[in-house]
Amino acid sequence: YGYIVVYTDGSTSDTVNSTSASVSLTGLSANTPYTVSIRTICDIAPNADTSSAASVSFTTNCEALTSFPYVEPFTNAADASLRCWTVINNGATNTWGHNTFAGGVYYLANGINEDYLISPQFQVTSGTSDRISFDTRIGNAGETAPLIIGVSTTGTNASDFTMVDTFGGLTTTFETFTYDLTAYNGQNVYVTFFSDAVSLGGLVVENFQIIGVPQCDAVTSLTATAVSVDSIDVSFTDPNGSNGFFVTYSDGSTTDTVSPDPTT
Repeated sequence: YGYIVVYTDGSTSDTVNSTSASVSLTGLSANTPYTVSIRTICDIAPNADTSSAASVSFTTNCEALTSFPYVEPFTNAADASLRCWTVINNGATNTWGHNTFAGGVYYLANGINEDYLISPQFQVTSGTSDRISFDTRIGNAGETAPLIIGVSTTGTNASDFTMVDTFGGLTTTFETFTYDLTAYNGQNVYVTFFSDAVSLGGLVVENFQIIGVPQCDAVTSLTATAVSVDSIDVSFTDPNGSNGFFVTYSDGSTTDTVSPDPTT
């Protein structure tokens, strides 16, 4: 006689009547857990009897990221955003998993790993979403595993990824690294954090960001040396090849600017 189909996301429920043993549910929200319950109508008469309900739960697929800058701190394993990250375990027992230390991280334990931690999909747009930034470290002192970055423009199978950069020489202190995706401008991509089967050691990743490549990167290796009671020498490394710099200095209450702008 038919079926009564009830589906809910835990706060809103809806009902569909069906005469077929298959039904399509549309208009659902992305990345949302649902429960579907089905009862069989056992009699065509008014107030017909129905069977007890059989239920199944599922989660809808994630949409591509569209809001930038995007920040994923990996704070809680139950966060909805982490349902959009996927893991492929291609070797050994250990694989990428969430851990609550350091405010929330993804951790790959020591072992012979060939494992992928894969981001949600997003479109690379110049100046908006063409750079990723992340913090990483090794798991324990003495381990030497590098973190490898891969990019896919086709899907989330292991064979879809091309490895594009390797970050080695890591320590037990978090360091921030970036990788520019300018070569993929206009394309939809997935990014993976990967550990190969050759390198033994644990890896930790946190604070993943998708940002735009700025017109100028910040200077690095900034140092200040006092040369007298009322002056200092400041040195730095400029990654931009600029011919001028805007310099301000402050004692916490008064701020001043070097004028004219120095060229070194």
